[in-house]
Amino acid sequence: MFFLIISFIVIIIIFSFSIIFIIQNGKIKELLLKINLSYEKIKENLNKKGEIVDRLINIIQRELKKENKTFKKFKTIKSDKLSDYEIDKLLSEISTLINTMKEDNTKLSKVKSFDGLISDMNEIDNSLVALRTFYNKYAGYYNNLLTKKSYIILKMLKKYKLKTFFEGKELLKDTTI
Repeated sequence: MFFLIISFIVIIIIFSFSIIFIIQNGKIKELLLKINLSYEKIKENLNKKGEIVDRLINIIQRELKKENKTFKKFKTIKSDKLSDYEIDKLLSEISTLINTMKEDNTKLSKVKSFDGLISDMNEIDNSLVALRTFYNKYAGYYNNLLTKKSYIILKMLKKYKLKTFFEGKELLKDTTI
């Protein structure tokens, strides 16, 4: 009789840990889904922005009738194996430069397609800010969960790794999420 009681208690404990494990794993998978979806959308928007920047550079070179050496960095986006973080930073630098050139050169302001592409690029920039904020928010939640004591076993079993933050202009250096 004593053996049955002990075995029943052990079964209840194992069952409880299994339920806790399933719930914790569900939370992590939900966060990973949100993180991965936002990361894919960030990559998609970076590709769109790259195409727009390429078209803007062509217009600038055509209208100013000279090969502009300031856009040499953009050529490295296409050839090198840069990370998405580096591509984002480089595209931001180039788009700032393009906006400055637009303000400095009246020839560029007269081209209608140029203005349309600039507004498209600005829309994508706004979208990227929102997506990076969303990504960083859920990456922060995910990282916080993985560092809690109750999630350490799950982290080791499933081999989950901490996510890096997607840094953008909108993040402060010491921001903690």
